[in-house]
Amino acid sequence: MRIKGCMLSVVTQTLSTFRMKGPLALFVLLFCLSAEAGVQGERARLNQVERIPPHPTSFFTELKDLKNLVTDLQVEVAELKRQNAEQPKVAFSAGLTDSGSVGPFDSDHTLVYTKIFTNIGKAYNPATGVFSAPVKGVYHFGFTAAAGISPMSIDIMMFKNEQRLLYNFGYNSHSWYEYITNGLMVELDKGDTVDMRLPSGFRLYDDTGNHNMFSGYLVFPM
Repeated sequence: MRIKGCMLSVVTQTLSTFRMKGPLALFVLLFCLSAEAGVQGERARLNQVERIPPHPTSFFTELKDLKNLVTDLQVEVAELKRQNAEQPKVAFSAGLTDSGSVGPFDSDHTLVYTKIFTNIGKAYNPATGVFSAPVKGVYHFGFTAAAGISPMSIDIMMFKNEQRLLYNFGYNSHSWYEYITNGLMVELDKGDTVDMRLPSGFRLYDDTGNHNMFSGYLVFPM
């Protein structure tokens, strides 16, 4: 350990003044060295404390950052609400009839589902049974068809324009209702149509129990 010049001078003067020799002089020297080492250690500790960087942000800076974050989130929520409001909303669900048997017909027949449960966007026409896409997008359509209690076959078709998408059939061989249900997603251009058709020679049965249903909705526009 290096002794400062001033401390060395004090030690030398003290030993000379009192003409200290032997163990006593050694004791005084060790005492001075210990004191100097303590002073240097304390100075080193203070220097280390001074080198610790201050806290990066104050309370008010953090509060300002939080306020800016809240403002950004409010802007994002407003934009999402605007986009949702501008997106077209299309959904319908309709029952066939309350009058009992429908069919048979001499040719394939477009089914007219007259009992409207919902028709948001008015894309389904309850007078013709035809759905017309108001915008290009992906749509989902589903149906349920039912045969009466007497033994009979169930056949039903779904068409996009004049393209057949589904042909489903079944047979009622017991003394209660028989059902067919199915659905799909399809991409439609604006003006494309979707409808359900009953093949010639077949019939369905419906009443207030709503055994025959036709539904659809826009999944997302394109």
